[in-house]
Amino acid sequence: MLIQLSKRYLAVLTAAALLAYVLVWAYTCRPVRRPHPAHAAMLEAAGTMKRAAQQVALERRRSGWRPGPEDPNATGLIGAETSVITTTLGNLSAKRTATNPNFAALIVRLLWEAGVRPGDTVAASFSGSFPGLNIATMAAGQALRLRLIVISSVGASSWGANLPTLTWPDLERLLIRAHVLADVPTAVTLGGGEDLGHGFSAAGLAAAQAAARRSGFPLLKANSWPEQLQTRLDFYTHAAGRQPIKAYVNVGGNAASLGVYPASERIAGGLNPGGVLLGLPKAGEGNAHTFLRRGVPVLNLLDVRSLALRYGLPVDPVPLPEPGQGGIYERAVPVALRWAGVLLLSFLTGVVAWVGAKEAAR
Repeated sequence: MLIQLSKRYLAVLTAAALLAYVLVWAYTCRPVRRPHPAHAAMLEAAGTMKRAAQQVALERRRSGWRPGPEDPNATGLIGAETSVITTTLGNLSAKRTATNPNFAALIVRLLWEAGVRPGDTVAASFSGSFPGLNIATMAAGQALRLRLIVISSVGASSWGANLPTLTWPDLERLLIRAHVLADVPTAVTLGGGEDLGHGFSAAGLAAAQAAARRSGFPLLKANSWPEQLQTRLDFYTHAAGRQPIKAYVNVGGNAASLGVYPASERIAGGLNPGGVLLGLPKAGEGNAHTFLRRGVPVLNLLDVRSLALRYGLPVDPVPLPEPGQGGIYERAVPVALRWAGVLLLSFLTGVVAWVGAKEAAR
């Protein structure tokens, strides 16, 4: 009979019951992958980014461009190694990684995690260094039905939108006219040193100024770096009107946006919650620091390789993934205990308790 079990067998039975308890708990409570709440917007943004790259490539082919080994996916979003408007050295692999259309989906996801919802106002600073991420941000804003306010700089690092006749403001205007991207409040700056064109040669400065005029967007002017910081903030505030700015997106290393070293190192790549900076403002801080101090989340898109690895996007992929590919479209959701698990756990617990009581009574 069960009640005649020795203490040795009782210990074995108890251990088996506890093991079964742990296994059932682990099975029934394991997380499962389910579509992200913003899945539809993520997919829409990635599709828009893919169409944008196709439109850019089509326009460049009309001008006689033929993709070379630096642009194996023929996106048209890879510029030259150097030009008169090149600001700093850039990493070619990072530029190609940023052309993945699923980066637009990632931006939707991160903005969603920052608490941004349809109808909200978001400010953005675009460098010409990463035209892929600029498009991704505009596509994300479009898919989330945001009120996006943009300041775009002309200068670009190596392999970015650094062709004097096809700068980022040119690309932005091109995609708006092609009805791929929505027309949003946009101003331009020269980029370069202090976001004022410092460091450009005479030819480079002339090319940057010509690109600003050609775009049709207003050119923000200032006489010093502190004045430029304030001019940019004033533009965001005026364009937002009475609507609060719910997030700030920084693309690239624009000095007025991200600040200068070492202040620029204080803003991590990816999503930075508002209010993470403590103490008084420090020298060298940019617009991103100001927004963080105001409690506004900042999405910093600069270290592309690290972002890709963190969120499971491929680095320098050939061919480019199709929209919808990747784990970013899902999230882990814990599953509640199933009734079968509850009944089994209850039964095992009851058996152990009953046998223990009988053994104790002997």
